[in-house]
Amino acid sequence: MLEKDILPYLGDVPVAEIKAPDVLKVCRRVEIRGVVETAHRAKTTIGQMMRFAIATGRAEREPTADLKGALQVASPKPFPTITDPQKVGDLMRTISAIEEPR
Repeated sequence: MLEKDILPYLGDVPVAEIKAPDVLKVCRRVEIRGVVETAHRAKTTIGQMMRFAIATGRAEREPTADLKGALQVASPKPFPTITDPQKVGDLMRTISAIEEPR
């Protein structure tokens, strides 16, 4: 993710000069590809790097905090479930028949 999504756009920018709009542009490029969760991970990774820069005196503030709510929300996919009562009963009997390891 660093090599593909972050460093090509922010790698040459001095860390103290990285602002929230710069981070948002990077994350939007990732969102456009349709990988919303990766966009959130990119924002988190940039935030971690910025916090390290602050701790080591290379930056004054962490811009990702200003982006709360700016990215798309990943739509959760429902987990498969058994809804037929007969099949639920079969599942419960199968689970109760499994022996506990000793």
